[in-house]
Amino acid sequence: MRSLLLVPGDRTRELDASLASGADALIIDLTVGPEARQISAGWLAGLERTRSPLLYVKVHDLASGLTDADLDAIMPAGPHGIVLPRTVGATDVQQLGVKLGVREAEHGLADGATRILAVAADSARGLLAIGSVPSASPRLAGIAWDVVALAGDLRVVSARDEDGRWTAPFLQARGMTVIAAVAAGVPAIDCVGADEEYAVARCDGFAGRITRDPRQVAAINAVFS
Repeated sequence: MRSLLLVPGDRTRELDASLASGADALIIDLTVGPEARQISAGWLAGLERTRSPLLYVKVHDLASGLTDADLDAIMPAGPHGIVLPRTVGATDVQQLGVKLGVREAEHGLADGATRILAVAADSARGLLAIGSVPSASPRLAGIAWDVVALAGDLRVVSARDEDGRWTAPFLQARGMTVIAAVAAGVPAIDCVGADEEYAVARCDGFAGRITRDPRQVAAINAVFS
C-alpha cells in the first residue's frame, strides 16, 4: 500500500469521490462523528468491490469502549482491514484479532481475512510497547505512526524545531515505526501531518503514506513505487 486516503465516514459525497482518487487503499474514518458508523456501513454494503481499492476502516481505539459497536456495524460488509489507533503493543492487536475472528464467523467471512493496520506510535504507551507488535498476529498488514496524536499525548507545542527538523521524540517514533515494521515483515506507513516530504519518508524506510488530500495521491504513488 503506497497511498492510503483517509476519508470521513459521515460524508457520502467524499466517500464516492474517493473511489476515483487512485489511492491503493481507502481508510474510512468512523471516529469523525456519531453518524459515521451508520453511513459508512451502508456505503460499504452497497459498494461494487470488483473495481474498488482496498477498503480499510478506522475504528475507535480499544480504550474508548466504542470499538465493538464499530465492528458490529461494518464487519457484515467485509472490509479488507481495520485501522486501530492508539495500539498499545501485541495485546491490543491480539484483542482486536479475537474480535474480528468472532465477527468473521458470524458473517460467513474467511477466518483471518480481515487485516490490521496498527497505529502503534501515536502515544507514549504505544511507542514503549511497539517492540511487541511484530509477533502479535498474522493479520498484521502494516505499522503506522501519527504525529498529531503523539504530539497531543506528549503535550508538546510542536513536533519540529525552529529549523523545521523533527525533535528527538518524533525522530524516535519514526525510527521505531520503521524498525517494528521491518521486524514484522510488513510496510511502515507514514502519517497525515508529516508534510509533503515523501522522498524523505521513503529514504527513512517508509513504504507508503496516509493522506487526507486526494490531490496528493498521485505524487505519493510516484515516490513510493
